[in-house]
Amino acid sequence: MNLQQRDRGRTLEFSSLASSEAEQQRRTIALVDPQATGHHPLYFSAFAEELAGLGFEVVGICPDAEAIRLPMAGRLIGPSGNSFFEWAPPQFSFRPRRLSVPLGTHAAHWWLSRRLASLERQMGRKIDLVFFACLYDRFLTLHSSSFAWDWVGLYLQVSGFRIPDEQAVHPLSRFNLVKRSKGRLKGLSVLDEDAIEFVQRISGCLNVQRFPDFSDTRVNPNSLVAEQLNRRASGRKVIGVAGHLVPSKGIATLAEAAIAMAAEHPNVLLAFVGEFAWESFDEGSRETLRRAFALPNVFTHLERIPSEFEFNAVLNEFDVIYAGYYDFPHSSNMPAKAAGLGKPLIVSSGYLLAERTARYLLGKVIPERDVDALRKAILELIDSQACLPNSEGCHEYLSLHSRQSLRESLRSLLTPIWQQAGVPIKV
Repeated sequence: MNLQQRDRGRTLEFSSLASSEAEQQRRTIALVDPQATGHHPLYFSAFAEELAGLGFEVVGICPDAEAIRLPMAGRLIGPSGNSFFEWAPPQFSFRPRRLSVPLGTHAAHWWLSRRLASLERQMGRKIDLVFFACLYDRFLTLHSSSFAWDWVGLYLQVSGFRIPDEQAVHPLSRFNLVKRSKGRLKGLSVLDEDAIEFVQRISGCLNVQRFPDFSDTRVNPNSLVAEQLNRRASGRKVIGVAGHLVPSKGIATLAEAAIAMAAEHPNVLLAFVGEFAWESFDEGSRETLRRAFALPNVFTHLERIPSEFEFNAVLNEFDVIYAGYYDFPHSSNMPAKAAGLGKPLIVSSGYLLAERTARYLLGKVIPERDVDALRKAILELIDSQACLPNSEGCHEYLSLHSRQSLRESLRSLLTPIWQQAGVPIKV
């Protein structure tokens, strides 16, 4: 039986759980993510499928059910065929501005608690665990001690770990998160395998597991943007950046390279594809970008890419993927994209992306913001087949950052939580 409820104009749907004894013994996990843009739908749907495959009932809580269903390609999840329903915390605006984040975070906790309690009443059974598909510092440091459910989550970007000067002032180091949550925190996962001990120390949580930074490289064969790029390239080599185009993505450096290469290398097309935030760039960078975008060797599509498969279709048109981010110490699924599509990658030196690119021979590592080094790397990659990604390195990287690896990591995270309760997890 499907139940429906309307909440502020949105239709919320979920499948009622079967009433057999076996179904009653199955544990229910509420999978939560208040965002549904970028790669969030991919991660959310993958977590849902793998949790269901491990024998859990999964209740999905997200702001855009259709965005989540798309990566799943219509597959049902869960033994009872669970469906998703929409949820998003209300948008609060506070004055002064410095109060907006803490008060907004507490408001989101309150809103989620009400939603979870309401769902338990409607389903007629309790939610055994809340799984946060994405956690940031502000959520962890402001986590409400009154939150009444056991919880785990993916700590997406571990701040401070790869920037030693920030470690001493890490926001989590001020208190023991396990004690603050009154023992409700049962485990955390991280995408940077070297950060496990650091997170254990700053959070007080010993159950910290490495998660793979997997990706999905299925391509939309009917992508209009990819078709436009292909026509514009007209046989030229394409070096491009795609996604949310903000200063930290190294956009200005790629634009400077386009200007430097315009006259001498007309056989190279540089592409900028994705939602563009002009206001986030300083005036000098904006002038550089205006000059670059007017050149015949530059392709631009400065609008949001609507789906993961559209994003992949654009990347698939690139001969070289640019990811020369500024001051970015965190993990990214761009190496998995590049390896899966067989495209060489250019990244900035100094952090995790550089380590992985060099270790698995996925492309070139260059000094951050170095236009001349970028120009040379581009020319080397397009002129030499030997500089394509190493096939063995790609295979090894994709094995480590795969859905199978995710399933094993989820099992490692969740098994200790229910060992004492005698709840089996599928092997």
